[in-house]
Amino acid sequence: MSLPFAEPTRWAVRDERDFERAIAAHCFGEAASDLRPWRAFADWLSARDDPRGALMRVQLDLEHDARNPALLEDERRLLAVVRPRLLGSLDGDERIECIFRRGMPGHVSFFIMEERDCDVIQRFFATPSARGVHALVIGGRRPTSRVIDTLLAVGELPALLTLAFTSWYGDVGSLERLYPFVSNLRLLAVHHRERGTTFGRVDLPHAVVLGGTQPQGRVDLDALARSAWPELTSLSLCLGADTRETPSALQFVFDGMAVPHLERLSLGNAGVLVYAALCVSPLASRLQELDVPDFGSAAEDIANLLAPSASAFPRLRRLSVRYELSRAAQERLIASFGDRVCVG
Repeated sequence: MSLPFAEPTRWAVRDERDFERAIAAHCFGEAASDLRPWRAFADWLSARDDPRGALMRVQLDLEHDARNPALLEDERRLLAVVRPRLLGSLDGDERIECIFRRGMPGHVSFFIMEERDCDVIQRFFATPSARGVHALVIGGRRPTSRVIDTLLAVGELPALLTLAFTSWYGDVGSLERLYPFVSNLRLLAVHHRERGTTFGRVDLPHAVVLGGTQPQGRVDLDALARSAWPELTSLSLCLGADTRETPSALQFVFDGMAVPHLERLSLGNAGVLVYAALCVSPLASRLQELDVPDFGSAAEDIANLLAPSASAFPRLRRLSVRYELSRAAQERLIASFGDRVCVG
């Protein structure tokens, strides 16, 4: 639950970290639209002759008047001052892409091509306002576990809401060590092919989206079954060869108790038995979106299973099937689910 906003005079402000924590506490629910902490931070910066304060105010105003030419010109002028001052030698470095939001690095992407490239992460988080980043994307050729070690050395990131690992061949190990430092995370995504990158036991009280396209082994699912994610609304998993035909490994999802708010589900590489279990589970009655990324060799069997089970999904608004099915199988799905089906 978000904390009520307190005026700056009641904060005992010592440094930027105090403002970052106050802003992080206003990331959720109705408090997310309260801009007073940001404007107070902008005033605090301007009182110290820091141009980030002026940029923060301009970008806040642009959120409500995005095409204002005067504001856009002010933003361009201020970014030309703030960006090199904040990023230093990282400005123009091809291993980092930084988009400023509300006067701070809001969305940052790192491209880790070699292990030594982790130094760019260290250097970025040594800059002012870096801890205020809201979205962090780590890609590249093959990031390793040193990425996690580097992020752990940074310490707490209370404002981080989105964290994504996008390197197809990445192997950064278990993410479980990170969770205490990113407790306000809302979205966690892992798009790695290697099995060495795992979610572990997810302890993220504010997470609403969790997705992974790498094969998840049985051990991973056991860890996920012990996770604490009470606000989760969207879950995407790619099953490994040892779990694709083992519905019991997903019982913690299907019974709905561990994920009371889950509405969107995507199961990649899942077999017929898994979908059969889903069709008769308590979760089916409240799902609003079901994504079937790949049917594989069982395409026709799974389509034939889902077609007569439409009544098990009374709230389903979209069934997305991303696999080439025979015309007959498509017609059966459409006959059962109507315009809720999206094939291809």
